[in-house]
Amino acid sequence: MLYNIHTEKDAQDTLKHITAIPFSVWERENAHFDEYEYCDDFLEATIKKYGKTLPRFNDIDFVISHITTSANACRGIKENGLTDLASVYRSPDSELRIFIEQHKIEIRLDRNYLKYGDRYFDISFDDRPDSSDTEAYNAWLVGRKFYYDFCVNGFLQIDPESTYLGCVHKRPEILKNIDDLLHLHLSEEWARSHSTYAVIAKVSGRNLVCDSEQPSSDGKVLSYLCRAYDAAYGGKSTIVTMLKDNIQVPAQDILQINPFPLWG
Repeated sequence: MLYNIHTEKDAQDTLKHITAIPFSVWERENAHFDEYEYCDDFLEATIKKYGKTLPRFNDIDFVISHITTSANACRGIKENGLTDLASVYRSPDSELRIFIEQHKIEIRLDRNYLKYGDRYFDISFDDRPDSSDTEAYNAWLVGRKFYYDFCVNGFLQIDPESTYLGCVHKRPEILKNIDDLLHLHLSEEWARSHSTYAVIAKVSGRNLVCDSEQPSSDGKVLSYLCRAYDAAYGGKSTIVTMLKDNIQVPAQDILQINPFPLWG
């Protein structure tokens, strides 16, 4: 069962399939929406009214858009699927690894250092430096990306007018961290030579970091259905989602890879 809210029609189909209630019925029930303070209360009451039950959160496949950049039309992703940052860097054939090494930068994740020229930088993700305006802090940020914030992420929905602040449509975020540490311009060079793509993939709910505070499976599903309900009526938001640590998306779960013209 797919959860897909990329377009208004996708969201309508998601609402229909997950609740087993036709969208025409939801349109009729929408007249009662104002009787409820919260969207999830309205959805839950309507589902009970028609005697339906919700699937388990872990049994739903979520469709995400992973925004990335590539100079070879995402050949590595087509062959290997979506892998996390550390795994991408450990692959000697990855675009990111080749690009970084071409600039005479060596990163040893097993030894927690980055070497540039004759200098070694400690990138171990230990205690955060006291000051954010130091070389040690910039090195810590490089380590943070590799050892802490390394998971695969994507978007459940994209608002064309709401650009993601990480600028993943221009370059990998880690290049900005390396630029700040070494005073280089790798980000600009990468952006000039690489194109932007949306990798559409499906991810099992059991592998997704659920951002709902609801403890029960039904509560989690209702939370995400509220987003589907909003999208089904034309609502647009840039909704970030993350996979759990060390979870990769195999190549067979890649649905499409398309040029991504949004966000400028």
